[in-house]
Amino acid sequence: MWKMLRSLRPHRAGLAGAVALLALLSLSGCISDGEIHFDRPLNYFDAPAANTTVWAGTRVKIQVSFVTTGLQPDEFVLYVQGPVPKRVPLTPATRMHNLVIVTGTWTPTVAGEYRLHAEACQGDDCLIASGPVIVVQEAVQAHRALATTVTPTAAPSPTPTAGATATPWPPTPTPDTRPPTPTPDTRPPTITQVRALDSRITWPDCDHTAVVIQAQVQDPGGVAAVQLRFRVHKGDAVGQWVLRPMTLQAAPHGYAVTLRAEDLPASLDPPAYATTASWVEYVVLARDQAGNTAQEPPGAGYRLPISLCTREP
Repeated sequence: MWKMLRSLRPHRAGLAGAVALLALLSLSGCISDGEIHFDRPLNYFDAPAANTTVWAGTRVKIQVSFVTTGLQPDEFVLYVQGPVPKRVPLTPATRMHNLVIVTGTWTPTVAGEYRLHAEACQGDDCLIASGPVIVVQEAVQAHRALATTVTPTAAPSPTPTAGATATPWPPTPTPDTRPPTPTPDTRPPTITQVRALDSRITWPDCDHTAVVIQAQVQDPGGVAAVQLRFRVHKGDAVGQWVLRPMTLQAAPHGYAVTLRAEDLPASLDPPAYATTASWVEYVVLARDQAGNTAQEPPGAGYRLPISLCTREP
C-alpha cells in the first residue's frame, strides 16, 4: 500500500547550502556568524563598470565571469541592446573548476544609451549575466567648445563673368533620397499565462511524477529561445538552478515543458525528506531574435509543492 506525505510550506526561506559553492566564496562573498553573504551575483561583468561613458568609435573591453556548476558551456556571446543592437562573440580567457572568465571587445558607432548582457550556453542551456548601462557620446562633442570660440567669415558670392551662367549661392541642397534608418528593437519578449497543469509533483515514483508547465511567449521580431529555470527548496537547503528548454506546442505562442521527478535531483539530491517541507521554485526565461531577454516572474519564482512517496513496512 502506498502512502502520500504532502509537503508543507516552510516558515522562512533557506540559505544556499550547496557545498560546491563554498569553493567560490573567495570570488563572490564571505562567511560570518554562520551565514553566507554574497557581495555580487555569481555571474557578473568584471568590465566595463556600470554607467561608464565613452566616445563613439572607442573600443570597449569586455570581461565576464561565469560560475558553471553543473554546466559545460561552449558558446559565449555578448548582447548589446540600444540604438544599434549587436551580438558579439566572447572568448574564454581563463577556465577553472566551476568558473570560466571570457573576454572580448565592442566598438560603439552611434551615440546613445546601451545595456549589456552576456550568456554562456551549452546547447539550449544558458547562464545569463546582466551587465551595466553604457553611455556613448558623439566624438564631435569633444570639439564643440573650441568651435564656439571661432567667428566664421562669410564666403564671398561668386561674380559671374560675361557669357557664363551664374551659379546660385548658396548652392541648392541635394535632397536626401536614402531610406530611413530602421528603429532598433529594444523591447524584450512578453511572457504571460505561466502555469503548472498539476498542483504538486511527487518523488520518487508515485502518481503525479510528471508536471507540464506552460507559458505564452510573444515578440514582434520573433522568439529565439524559451527556457524553464527551476531549483529545489528542502527546508533550509536550496539547490542549484537547472535549465530545461521549452518547445512550441500550440501555435503561435504556446510553449511547454514536462518537469519530471527524475529531473529534481539535478538541483538537490535527494529533493525531499519525510520530515521536511520541500517545493520547486520555477521561472520562465525568453530571448528574442535581437537578444532582448525577459523573465516571468521578475523576482522570486512560482512554487510547486513536492510530495514524498514512501512504502509502508
